[in-house]
Amino acid sequence: FIPLIKCNITFIITMMPMTGSKPLLYIVLKLILGIARASWNWDNVTEDMPDTPGYQLGTYNCSEQYKTSCDDYQLPEDGDLRIYKPTHLIGIENNYLLVFGSSQGSFCDQQEGIGYKYMTPGTNVWTKGPQIFPASPFWIPGGGYPEDFDGLDVLYSSDPIFPTPRYQFSLDPADLRQWVMYYSVYISTNDILQTGNFGVDQACIGRATATGPPEYLIWTDDGKPVYCSNVKFEERGYPATKRYNSEAKYVHAVNDGYGVGPSISIGQKMHLTWGSGLIHQVHLKSVTGHLANEFISSNCGKGGPCKDAPTDPTSNYERYNVLSVGAGAFNDAPYILEKKLGNTNYHFLFVNWWGCCAGVCSTNEIRVGRSGTGIAGPYLDKNGLRLDQSGVQDIWGEYAGGGSVFLQGEGRYVGPGHAGVMEYVSKKDGEVKFVFTFQYYDKEDNGIGKLGGKELFFDGSRWPLLDFKPWDICDFIGCIYQPISGNLYNQSRPVRSAASSIYNCPWMIQRMYHAISSLLFCMYFI
Repeated sequence: FIPLIKCNITFIITMMPMTGSKPLLYIVLKLILGIARASWNWDNVTEDMPDTPGYQLGTYNCSEQYKTSCDDYQLPEDGDLRIYKPTHLIGIENNYLLVFGSSQGSFCDQQEGIGYKYMTPGTNVWTKGPQIFPASPFWIPGGGYPEDFDGLDVLYSSDPIFPTPRYQFSLDPADLRQWVMYYSVYISTNDILQTGNFGVDQACIGRATATGPPEYLIWTDDGKPVYCSNVKFEERGYPATKRYNSEAKYVHAVNDGYGVGPSISIGQKMHLTWGSGLIHQVHLKSVTGHLANEFISSNCGKGGPCKDAPTDPTSNYERYNVLSVGAGAFNDAPYILEKKLGNTNYHFLFVNWWGCCAGVCSTNEIRVGRSGTGIAGPYLDKNGLRLDQSGVQDIWGEYAGGGSVFLQGEGRYVGPGHAGVMEYVSKKDGEVKFVFTFQYYDKEDNGIGKLGGKELFFDGSRWPLLDFKPWDICDFIGCIYQPISGNLYNQSRPVRSAASSIYNCPWMIQRMYHAISSLLFCMYFI
């Protein structure tokens, strides 16, 4: 029923003129279409769920394991969509589009831990950018091998606002940059390397800034970590030794997980949100981009950016804000979207639940909560359950915090995770739009991690929801050809000359072309 309504409305809207002011009928139909779209969501993918929740695997034999070496991955080529733990899309001046990701399955061919791809104006083909770190930053103990790098976040500003390490001393605008990156990496301090006790599990978040054009960004690391988990520091702020003998002991004492998966938000203050386990949040110093003094502790060796146990002397435990606990005290890959709806400035927290990193056996799904009181929360789901309170619901036998299902696996799109949102102005109609991006494992391509995207809307209750079809990337890039499906999933036809484009035809011919296309699609879909 819903597809039929949508198809009829699509046909009517398609045949209406789009020039000048939009008629009232058009607006009404768009509202109706929004209602139909709101009913077309991913929440219904719950029947016949397997033991590993989050995706309808049915009788599929899930034997894939986490890949630990670059040698285990099929290497990508320019133009494809393979990427692992992607950031949100970044659109900059002149219609360049960029996305960054970690090494696993994406950038192993050049033995680099993190990398990026970009699109040049007028195309929708990804081109691989140069290495970000030709050699791992020197402060990373244990080698910093490509597979050690995990999730990251990158921000861009048209004006230089992100400080280099020199800025706190010089306050010179020349020491500000347009690009900043927060990345995460698993480490092994020297005492671990000497004993071979690699089950201790340590991780850090680092920071770097960049200069240069999008095709050739040159990154400079800050030279020390922003935050580390289960680490004691030496005098210069470098990770020196372990703090606890195992991850389990660290988590039990400090109520923390891995220091990975950073996400950056800019408001009145800059906030760092991260976590693999519990989701934490702190604010950063504006002159350094590193943790404010209240989050530095002398209980971690010679002192550094770490979370204390509640029993530590002068503990900073309560200052580390927990935003979300997930299921079984685990969620990861946080992303925060700020959006004013009505008279309320909302913050939406997207997090991954369940398991990643196993190809078609991955069970990730994205859940969401909302705060109307500020970025620090608390975040509540659609049922009013707090994301930071454990045991408020029981899901698949796991005591869980709050969190409403936002995106689950379906069809070929297995284990969606790593939410990101880009706001942009449409090249087609001039409207402000949002594209929601995510990683998925392609069931029809050996479980390779790829980049997906859908347009994001807000329903009448002021909750986000997704369009049922893939996002048309040409809506941002301004492609000079007619794509097959014009989205992040598929490649497009070769570039056509402007003279052959349907968009050069008279208005009625264009409308009839799109109307016929819509009807054929609807007949096939129904």
